[in-house]
Amino acid sequence: MKIILNIILIAFATIAIILSGCKKPDSASTTPKDTTPPVITLLGADTLYVSLNSLLYTEPGFTATDNVDGNITNKVTWSTAAVNKDLTGSYPIVYTVYDKAGNKGTATRIMTIVNDAAFLCGNYVNIRDSDEINNTVVVYNATVTYSTIQNNYFNINNFGDFGTVINITGQYDSLGGVIFLSGNNLGGGNTLGASSSSVTSISNPVNWTCDYYYNNGINSYHHLATYRK
Repeated sequence: MKIILNIILIAFATIAIILSGCKKPDSASTTPKDTTPPVITLLGADTLYVSLNSLLYTEPGFTATDNVDGNITNKVTWSTAAVNKDLTGSYPIVYTVYDKAGNKGTATRIMTIVNDAAFLCGNYVNIRDSDEINNTVVVYNATVTYSTIQNNYFNINNFGDFGTVINITGQYDSLGGVIFLSGNNLGGGNTLGASSSSVTSISNPVNWTCDYYYNNGINSYHHLATYRK
């Protein structure tokens, strides 16, 4: 009887060992941890160009997908807080999203703040400036730079041929005109009078004319200067 009981106990122990070896593994211990970050895809251009002082633009959009969570576009956050609309330059817009596992995905778009008169800037060589009254022509060089804080404003270094370097500020308008304020001091007692300019080409080569009057305190002289670069 004791032998039979021992046989039964051994049989039960053997079965228990077999059953424990066949136990279904814990799914939590076998599922690999999600370490893959979600992917943000930017729609439209990677660089946006926006006029100085305006910040008028439409966000082109984006999508976000995750290998586990699927479409998580609605979880993307982004901001233009780092953009200074009143200073030319390039600024990053960072888009961020997290999946349920805490993995972080990012994408960056660049917003470039530009002065719309920047195309006028550069070095101008052999500017022809004609005196419409005396029928004389002078030739000189000048450099044009744009304002970094006021859209459409630019500065001409060495305006006209007045025997000294004259700097004046002009304003470009979207209709293709350039305005110079009357009363600008041109040196030697000369002041700028009424002026009007027209831009005939905004691409290479850039061409524009400056039709202006200046007064030396006695007489008024009409000039037409042609800028080309």
